[in-house]
Order: sequence, then structure tokens, then C-alpha cells
Amino acid sequence: MSKQLSKKIIHAITIVSLFGVAISSMAMLSLELTQGTRSRLPIAIVSLEGEQALSADRQTSRIVMDDLNHSGEFSVFSGAQLPEQPQALEDIHVSRWHGFSPQYIVFGKVHPVGVDQYTVEASLVNLYRGQEGDKLPPSAVIFKKSYTVNEQQLRRVAHQMSDDVYSSLLGVSGVFSSKIAYILVQPGKTPTQPNYHLVVADYDGYNPRFAANSNQPMMSPAWSPDGHQIAFVSFQKTLPAIFIVDIRTGILQQVTALAGINGAPAWSPDGKNLAFVSSQTGAAKLYVIDLASRQVSRLTDGLSIDTEPHYMPDGRSLVFTSNRGGGPQIYQYTFATKRVERLTYVGDYNASANISPDGKWMTLLHRDKNGFNVAVQNLMTDQFKLLTHDNEDESPKFSPNSQLILYATHTGHKHLLAIVSVDGQIHLLLPANDGNIQEPSWSK
Repeated sequence: MSKQLSKKIIHAITIVSLFGVAISSMAMLSLELTQGTRSRLPIAIVSLEGEQALSADRQTSRIVMDDLNHSGEFSVFSGAQLPEQPQALEDIHVSRWHGFSPQYIVFGKVHPVGVDQYTVEASLVNLYRGQEGDKLPPSAVIFKKSYTVNEQQLRRVAHQMSDDVYSSLLGVSGVFSSKIAYILVQPGKTPTQPNYHLVVADYDGYNPRFAANSNQPMMSPAWSPDGHQIAFVSFQKTLPAIFIVDIRTGILQQVTALAGINGAPAWSPDGKNLAFVSSQTGAAKLYVIDLASRQVSRLTDGLSIDTEPHYMPDGRSLVFTSNRGGGPQIYQYTFATKRVERLTYVGDYNASANISPDGKWMTLLHRDKNGFNVAVQNLMTDQFKLLTHDNEDESPKFSPNSQLILYATHTGHKHLLAIVSVDGQIHLLLPANDGNIQEPSWSK
């Protein structure tokens, strides 16, 4: 991307920090755990009976193992590490597990039930619940579930199983069935005119597909609360405007047409409104559009730059970035009172705020002498913590369960996606074999 184009985007969208984007070809992401310091829960995953006939990327037990390993919360045992390979509760001999770490076992079956139809049966068992001699009673079964799907849906079922295990043992919803979105830039006809793609993929980077394409810049994807639509910014009509794409149908609609720039869309929790930024009167200010009536209301005034809105979970207020205090900081706007309150005071640069779905945390981009890193602030205590030290991070977004933060980072000349836990103890990378990606968003 040329310096002239990069400069144009920075000024047009009024994002306080936006890094230059290298150009590369489409690539599959592959999630890998790079750091995990928590005490992990030991669990055994048995190969499901009948899944060996499937390709490796659709074998349920492998996907569940990957999911639980990637979470940083489990120590997963499988294959030759196990003293036996039970396929049903009555196959378990408790005495054979003495001296082994796992307290829990996942097992089951995969069997065809028609043309391109499979039934997946899965059970989660507690080895130390109600032992009767060398056997376990039915009360040892934490859950037993059955899913009937076609072969293309087997990965989705495996992710659902992982969510079931995660929530059953940790008491928190899993994120394995969720989706992510990001912007991918591919080479175009000339080095100064690349192609831009809005990509939707599984949380682990599998099954990527293009939701929208353009030979003009696209940015700032934001998921609707129901996970069916994505709002984003596109330059396809020269000046940046906000579009919404329905990822089920591919239908694309433009929703803003104000003079000047239109950027940084953010959905209200009920999905009825979009907050966004417009420079129609000069300085960038916050606006809200009613998606049914297309009525636009202005929220902020003055000479400052106000940008990057994000709703609080209750919909009564939103946070945003503003330089009204001299440098970029996070502020909160309350709809009922129109009051604006400053939230961040650590350092002289804080931007790109995103609120956890449970309303307890705010993640943001913090700049110090070393560079840009992801930080988190407790909204009850105002305690501030730096989570990353990559020095070239951007666009932090919370996971649906409020436990993880997805963000973009740079390694050398590569732009990657990464994940960090809210306590900073778990770090993951979604590196692409050959590709540069930016501005991630996590579905609700």
C-alpha cells in the first residue's frame, strides 16, 4: 500500500492508530498455543468409534482435543497415553486408571445413518464419581448427547462438544462454536491497488470464506448481536461509507451516505441501531442511525476528534476514543443524560476500547515508549493491566464468553491474529502460512 493511500485512510476514518498493510495471498489460519501458565484440568479424549473412516479434519476427537488444548485450561491425554479405549460407560475399568492424571473421560461413536448423514454420540464421565467395584454407575456420566448432521457439519458438532465439555467442567460458556471476521488484503493488478476481502471463519481459522470483496479499502468489521450480519467500512464509492452484509445470503446494503467520512460502526445490543463516526460538519463526531427508519442522530459536539464507539452491554451508554483532553483517551457517553466521562488515566495514549459481554472489563490499545500493546481495565475497580508486549498490536476484541481477547499483531513483515486471556496467562497465535490480516472481530 502506498504511503499516500495509507495517509488517506488514516485521516478519512479518524482511527487514532492504523498500521500499513502488506499484501499477500489468501491463507488458512492455524491456531496454536504459545503460552499457558494456568494449572490445567487433566482430561482424556478417546477416539470415537467409527470416525477413522473420516478425513483427519473431520474426526471429532481430534477437533475436541485441539479445542481443549488451545483453550489453555486443559491437559489433554489421548491414544497410547490411555490405559484403555472405552466406547461406552460399561467399558471403563476404574482400576486401570489408577495412577493416571485424567479425572474426566470423553468417548463416543460416529456412525452413518443415511446418505451423507452421521450421528455423533458423545459422553463426558467423571472417573471418581460413585465407583462401584471396578465399574462406574450411570451417575458418573456428566452428560450424554447425540447429534445428527451431514459430513460438512462434523467440525461444527465437534466444536459444540468442546463447548459442552468446557461449560460443564468450568462453569463458563465455551467459544469453540463462535465465528471470527477479519480483513484480508490480496495482490491486485498493481502493487498500489490491492484487493480487499472481508473473511468469515471458525474461531480456530478453519472454513474461511469471503463475505464481501472490493478493490478499494475495507475495514472495521463489526458483528451484529445475532451473528447474522457484519457492518463494515468500504471505500468502494470513493469516500468511506458503512455497509452491512448478511453472511447467510451475501446481500449487501449501504446504510450511511452522509457527507464526508463515515466509519467505525458499532451495533447496539438489541441490533436496532448502529453508532458510527462522521465528519459531515468538519471534525469527526459520534452519530447513531436507526436501521429501520434510517434516522440519524448526533451524539457529540465540539472541536475534538471522537471515534471508535462501542456500546456497553446494557445499551444505556457507549465508550469511545477522543482527544478532547489533549491526547487519545477512552470516554463514556450516557444516552439519558448526554454526559461524557473519562475512563482511562494510565499513560498518554489509550484507544480502541471494547467492552466484555459481561460488562466487567474493557480492553484497549495502550501505547507506551515501547509501542502499541493490548491492555485491560476492570470497570468496577479501574485496575489497569498490560496483557501483551508485542509492541505492534491493534484492534482488540472480546470473545463471547468474556474470557479471551482477539487482536491483530505484527511479526516481522507478517500481520497475524492472536488471542490473550483476560488475565494475561494464556496466549495463542493464528498464524497464516502466507498472508497478512487485520482488524479482527469476534461474533457474539
